[in-house]
Amino acid sequence: MRILIADDHPVVLQGIHSYLTTRHYFVAGTCSNGIETWNSIVALKPDVAILDHNMPGMTGIQIAERVRDEKLATKVILLTMHKEKILRDKAMAIGIVGYLLKDFALDELDQCLQTVDRGLSYYSRQLSQHMTISEEDETDSGIDKLTPTERKILQVIAAQKTSQEIAEMLFISLKTVEKHRSNIIKKLKLPHTSSSLAIWAAKNVK
Repeated sequence: MRILIADDHPVVLQGIHSYLTTRHYFVAGTCSNGIETWNSIVALKPDVAILDHNMPGMTGIQIAERVRDEKLATKVILLTMHKEKILRDKAMAIGIVGYLLKDFALDELDQCLQTVDRGLSYYSRQLSQHMTISEEDETDSGIDKLTPTERKILQVIAAQKTSQEIAEMLFISLKTVEKHRSNIIKKLKLPHTSSSLAIWAAKNVK
């Protein structure tokens, strides 16, 4: 696994670099601003880019959006001090596969990298304890746009039921379930991947 690290704080950058090298990860490069980071991703094509959210030039979110738009293979892990739910939801929507709070990053980074390497997403287990929700989060979440049936299906998805199981539980066809899933993904502004809705539901539906 070839890893690129980007952070505009030298101490944080060096700390992550040392952490990774002592665990025998290959660090392909380090960057201290967003423009340099984007150029390095294009040139070095790392398997994973660990990006600080707040950097001069481009933020980690903006870089991740360009990675998605350019269909690059690099997987993005975001490091942030921000605990707002809306930022987490934005990260999920644009396909960021790892999300770590800086206060706990070194406690979870190795597990995050191993999870991402298996093709899965890792969002910090600390989020549920430290996340804050603003009025903007509530209005932008998209849940208020869901129909009662879509809300019910979302609850069942959160319980990790398959589309076939949902169809049987709600006495509707499999095709109808898939149509509802598609509509929910659009309303929540999630990426059209097989796991995005399940991940979102597991983290947001109680």
